[in-house]
Amino acid sequence: MKQWLIKFIDIGITPALAFDDIRKIRILNLVGILGFLVSSCFCIANALDGKYLLACINFITSLAAFILIFANHKHYYYHGQLFISIVISILFAVSSLLYHNNMEYYLLLIIGIVLILMKDNTTIFLFTVINSVAFLWLLK
Repeated sequence: MKQWLIKFIDIGITPALAFDDIRKIRILNLVGILGFLVSSCFCIANALDGKYLLACINFITSLAAFILIFANHKHYYYHGQLFISIVISILFAVSSLLYHNNMEYYLLLIIGIVLILMKDNTTIFLFTVINSVAFLWLLK
């Protein structure tokens, strides 16, 4: 089981990558695995509880985590990071707007993650501004 987990975390890693990139990919794969599992559990729990829209949000979150791992597998590292950052930002904002469940605070967490992971200054700036404005708007 341990070997299987290590192989799963190492999806998309090639010997040509720099040490820092390998660490980022491993962490993203681990986050993708955990995000997929947790979101899937919440999807099932919310569906059984009759909260179908919230279950749909959790399903899309699970799908985004799976797509992140698939993008890493295909060596589209930047695209996977960008995709999950956009999708998760939108889903957290929608969830906060619909359910008032304090998910707007996770928008601030996404800003921090984007600052750590992304290398493109334009992307960092856009995520910071958009998520900050969304946070302030949702905070009301």
